[in-house]
Amino acid sequence: MKFCASQNTRLGVCFVSGNLSVPLASKHPRGVRWPGDGAKLISSNDIQGYTFRGRFKSAEEVCGVGLEVTQKAHNALRWLITRQGDVGKTAERVFVSWSTAGQSIPDPLKNTAQLFIETPQEDAVEPRYQGDAGQIFALRLNK
Repeated sequence: MKFCASQNTRLGVCFVSGNLSVPLASKHPRGVRWPGDGAKLISSNDIQGYTFRGRFKSAEEVCGVGLEVTQKAHNALRWLITRQGDVGKTAERVFVSWSTAGQSIPDPLKNTAQLFIETPQEDAVEPRYQGDAGQIFALRLNK
């Protein structure tokens, strides 16, 4: 990270974190699904293609993402996929599920309105952190 930050002299606003003067990423990580994979979450280094053509004059006019933010997001997704992801039948898609703060998993077949009616919101309750990132559910989903 420090090496990349030292090579990157372009500072600006990170539109993900809201920080005002951070090193912005000019290239985002690849290989999120597996090594050698060309898939990216963010593509910004295509100055001759179709990424921003017709919308902006240069790539610098597009929303910036901080170097640290993009590294953390890509590494977190890579970790989740490796830990509890499921490669689809064609090996072009990867399915991954996770939970936050130990929340129970809602029934995916229920109407969204029913989910909100049945789940009372309690502000005073501290979140439970199980430390499994939803791995138990993800492993059942992958079967």
